[in-house]
Amino acid sequence: MRDVTISLAAKRAARLAGIFGNVEARLSRMARRSAPVTHPCGNRRFQEFILEIEKGVVKGVVRMDEAAVGV
Repeated sequence: MRDVTISLAAKRAARLAGIFGNVEARLSRMARRSAPVTHPCGNRRFQEFILEIEKGVVKGVVRMDEAAVGV
């Protein structure tokens, strides 16, 4: 996964999940390093975060412990 676009909703969700600083750069790096996963909240995983990525666009991110509560 090389070039990804970060949606505004993903940036907001990332801040709520505890990702700060240059959120766009961090999400882009996370997307590149992520592994495929089957989960109701997304389709890629990086450390304790689940990312929803469709056609090169990061649409959402949630911390894994928050995702477990919602399932």
